[in-house]
Amino acid sequence: MKQVTDGIAMLDLSTDMGGYQVEIHPTLIWDDKDAVLVDAGLSGMVPTIRYEMEAAGVPLERLTWIVLTNQDVDHMAGAEELLAAVGHRVLVIAHVKDTPYIEGEKPLMKHNASRGPVPKVRVDIMVNHADVLPVAGGLTVIYTPGHTPGHMSIYHRNTKTLIVADASECRNGKLTGPNKECTPDMAEALRSLTNLATYDVKRAVCYHGGLCDRNVNEQIRKLAGQAYGVANSRCGCNFTDPRTGHSTAARPLSLLIGRWGHTVPTLPSRPQQRRRVDCEANHLGSDVDV
Repeated sequence: MKQVTDGIAMLDLSTDMGGYQVEIHPTLIWDDKDAVLVDAGLSGMVPTIRYEMEAAGVPLERLTWIVLTNQDVDHMAGAEELLAAVGHRVLVIAHVKDTPYIEGEKPLMKHNASRGPVPKVRVDIMVNHADVLPVAGGLTVIYTPGHTPGHMSIYHRNTKTLIVADASECRNGKLTGPNKECTPDMAEALRSLTNLATYDVKRAVCYHGGLCDRNVNEQIRKLAGQAYGVANSRCGCNFTDPRTGHSTAARPLSLLIGRWGHTVPTLPSRPQQRRRVDCEANHLGSDVDV
């Protein structure tokens, strides 16, 4: 566990996947009322998550929210076990476009079925770009598709902390962009980097690579600038907010949008080049079928 700032900790989890040691970093955010876990790890990780949370001074039983940034198995497969371990209702949050995969209505895009079934989990609240979860001072949803159709990053404005998820990896404190071997729509993922560049970020947590806390704004803007040229050369697309055509301010959810008769606004879908990608055995992408 690494304390990122007051009320935010990065969990350190590792597992063997196909002979490779894979490290992942869910993020814990808490205040006096709630505790939010951003991403749930893999099945069998509850004891380690409990240990890491207790090291941060937050018992597992305090957990009230689980935010799943995307449908990949290393982000969502542990959610059902966590819900059972906590012993009380915990709200599960996901982007509207990845919810059908997380709930098992559609097969996970990158999961190799020969490795067995993945536990599905019910999503209580489906969110979209610029929604603000009214917890821990407000968590802003940033839609960053490409790695998956409903991939999202999370921004904590009070501390200027960005939970990048898989929109970029980090190596030795440097943001390196999305993992191209595990990203079915790389052009979309590169466009998504410009969404991150509109926020004032002091520190960033990547699910693969951990904490980046030096010149983060400069790193994101440089990465976005490089992505601009690459993505435009591939698809000729402009960098605009996918819903409004310009940068949008966050909008609070006065009433949580879920399954109680409220309509979730959906973003217009973009044409995507779909690839079957198997990144579970090696997240660095040694086994990819295109």
